[in-house]
Amino acid sequence: MKVKYPIIPEKTAVVVVDMQNDFVKEGAPIEVPLARAMVPRVNRLLAVCRERKIPVIYIHHVIRGGDIDAGRLADHHELIRNNKAIIAGTENVEIYEEIKPEAHDLLVSKPRYSAFYGTDLEAILRSKGIDTLIIAGTVTNVCCDSTTRDAFSRDYKVIFLSDGNATFDWPDVGFGPVSADEAQRVALTVLAMCFAQVSSIDEVIAELGQLPAGTKA
Repeated sequence: MKVKYPIIPEKTAVVVVDMQNDFVKEGAPIEVPLARAMVPRVNRLLAVCRERKIPVIYIHHVIRGGDIDAGRLADHHELIRNNKAIIAGTENVEIYEEIKPEAHDLLVSKPRYSAFYGTDLEAILRSKGIDTLIIAGTVTNVCCDSTTRDAFSRDYKVIFLSDGNATFDWPDVGFGPVSADEAQRVALTVLAMCFAQVSSIDEVIAELGQLPAGTKA
């Protein structure tokens, strides 16, 4: 059964995960080219959401680095282990210029994959009476997936954007290489089966188009 959640603006927020220079900018340390390519699509949705007073919350992955707070991230990522990515105070952790937050948007820093771990995201959502999250960002099957699963476990309704989340080609780590298309397909299938409503940006915009503009949040 395919889950379908109503979008009620005063109970909904958009969570934009890790659209920061580290991942999106050309030549970035952990570049995800497909994330850069989807920026215009996501911006279309953000414009509609802002018009309908739906809060936009940006998440970026930030640590102090070294042996201070990298934890197990350093075990898996050489660039993080060597302080070449997601380090506080560097340009890399800033939101990519072409999708940067506007004046009334919020920015939350996270130390791990999930936007809920070690952050005040849930306090923000609860204070605003939010029970539905529209999730966009990168990487689909890592931070966006982790955030979705944590949201599900906290009983939030999640609308995961099929073309508003991006991943990359995965190298062979013992099980064969995995293309970005295959990784995306599997991630969306699992999320749709067990954790979220999976919809395209156009589908969400179409639903928002049926709502009155300027709905008070």
